Amino acid sequence: MQKENSNTIYVTQEKYSLYCYVDVFKAFLPHIPYYLGNCDVMIDFKKFKALESCFVKASENKILSPEILQYFKDLLGVHYEDSKM
Repeated sequence: MQKENSNTIYVTQEKYSLYCYVDVFKAFLPHIPYYLGNCDVMIDFKKFKALESCFVKASENKILSPEILQYFKDLLGVHYEDSKM
């Protein structure tokens, strides 16, 4: 972004990876069953921290690594819906 505007959101460096996580999480919404409805963003913080750089990279280049795919399959467990992405 070249210029600030009324929609500008400031993200501190220490919170940037969490914003990246939410960005990547949105890509997995088709795999979350309808009965969970408008749930909060789910996170396994310990596993997230181990993959933190992968989430930043995936958010920036829009390429999901196998580790991230497995993270969400593990996070959702039996609720993971294997629809086409």
